[in-house]
Amino acid sequence: MNAAITYYKQYLGSDKGSGLKASFNVLDQKGLKVQTKGVSHHHLNEALHHIMEAHVLDCWLTEAKVTHLSDLRSCSPADLKALALQIRETHASSHALDGINAQPKSKRDEVKYHFTMFLRDIMLYLILCHAMSSGDIGMLEKLLPIFLPRFLGAGHGNYATECIELLQGLNREWPHEVAEYVRLNCWMLTSNGRNFTACDQAQEHNIKDLKVTYRSQGPHIDWRYLKMLHPAIPTIRCVTDHVEHQFETYTRGTRHTISKKVADVQHLLNAYRGIHKNEKGRKLGKKERTKNFLQDGIHNLLYGKWLTDWHDSRLFVRSKTNDWD
Repeated sequence: MNAAITYYKQYLGSDKGSGLKASFNVLDQKGLKVQTKGVSHHHLNEALHHIMEAHVLDCWLTEAKVTHLSDLRSCSPADLKALALQIRETHASSHALDGINAQPKSKRDEVKYHFTMFLRDIMLYLILCHAMSSGDIGMLEKLLPIFLPRFLGAGHGNYATECIELLQGLNREWPHEVAEYVRLNCWMLTSNGRNFTACDQAQEHNIKDLKVTYRSQGPHIDWRYLKMLHPAIPTIRCVTDHVEHQFETYTRGTRHTISKKVADVQHLLNAYRGIHKNEKGRKLGKKERTKNFLQDGIHNLLYGKWLTDWHDSRLFVRSKTNDWD
C-alpha cells in the first residue's frame, strides 16, 4: 500500500497536465484525486496497472513506427523481443534518463524525461505486485535494495528503516536457519496454493472477518467467543465463496469486467498517443515537474545522515542495570 502511495505522491500532477490526476480524469476516477481522506489502495493499484499498460502500448507504437498494434502481427518473435528490449532501454531506464540529461537544456525534452522516469519507476511497482501475488520470495528480497532508497527519497523513513533492518537481518545478523524461516514463513502466505498475500494483509482480512464479515454476536463479542470462532473462519469463508460462485450475488461489486478494463486502457492510449516520441525543446508545466525519489534516496544514503543515524541507533549503549538514585 505504501509503495503505491509514493507513486501517487510523486506523479499526481494537475488536472490538465501529464500526471496521474489527468489520467484519473480520463478514467473518470474522481475519488483518486481527493487526498484529504486518502485513496483506496484497490482503486489506485488498478489505475496504476491500466495507466502503465496504456503507456507501454504507446511505446510499442512509437518504437515500431506503426499506427495500429495489429501491424505488429507481421513481426517475428525475435523482432518482437528486440523491440521489447529497445522499449525498455529507450523508454523506461535510468540510462535513457541520463541520455536526456546529457543534452543541452534548451534542447532537452522534459516531457519525455518525465514519462521515462514514470515508466522506470512504475515498472518496479508492477514487478513488486507480481512477486507478491505469485509468492516469489526471491524477487521480493531483490527489490528491497531498490525500494529502500525510494521510500527514503519519498520521505517515508520508517519504511526505509524496515527495509534496511530486514536486509541486515537476512544477510548479516540472523543465523541461516532463522533467515530461511523468515523467508519461507513470515512474508507471504496462501490459503489455496495459488494466490499469495502479505502476512500483515492476511491478518487484516482475518480481523475483518472476525469483527465484521462473519460476526454473529455483533462487534462487541468477548475474547472467549473470538477464540472459539477463529478456527472456523477458513471454513466459513470457503462456504461463502462457494455460495457466491453458484449464485453470483455480489459479482458486480467485487471485480470489473474484462471489457471495462480494455475500454479504460483504450481511452488512456488515445490520450497518450505519440507522447513518448522524442521532441527537442519540449517543456513540462511547472506543476507537472516531479522529484526523482529514487535518485534523492540514493543521494541521501551516500551523502546524507540517515545511514549514519541508523547505524548509531543500533550501536547505542543501553544500560542493563536500574539506577534508583
